[in-house]
Amino acid sequence: MIHVPYKASAQALQDTIAGQLNTTFAISGLVVPAVKAGKVKALAVVRGQRFKALQDVPTVGEVVSGFETPPTWTGLFGPANMSAPLLTRVHADVVKALNAQAVRTRLSEQQHFEVMTNESPAAFAAQIRREIDLVGKIVKGAGIKPNE
Repeated sequence: MIHVPYKASAQALQDTIAGQLNTTFAISGLVVPAVKAGKVKALAVVRGQRFKALQDVPTVGEVVSGFETPPTWTGLFGPANMSAPLLTRVHADVVKALNAQAVRTRLSEQQHFEVMTNESPAAFAAQIRREIDLVGKIVKGAGIKPNE
């Protein structure tokens, strides 16, 4: 494979649909409608488990023995000096909003996005640290070096 950098994954997906690229990685909100419309074929999902919106598509781990799923998530961040009480309140309000059935339904049906929340900001910080270590192992194992 040859890496072709794009400023937006939507354009890479469009170029894949148009036959300019053989493959691309795309986020679920973009690719699910294209797969369901028959414009592209999903080869595998980069997750630890199958994706609800594409149940017939295997995970990379099912296709590639020993594959360890790299982190993929979206998080909400604030200033480093945010007070603990404010951080706790914002976290609780965001979790409450994300757990509302209307929000979950809309994110699932329209964005093909599965909501998962951490039990605390500290747990999210620990998750980030674990995933930095995992990505570091992947980069080292693959022999990836930065460009000068």
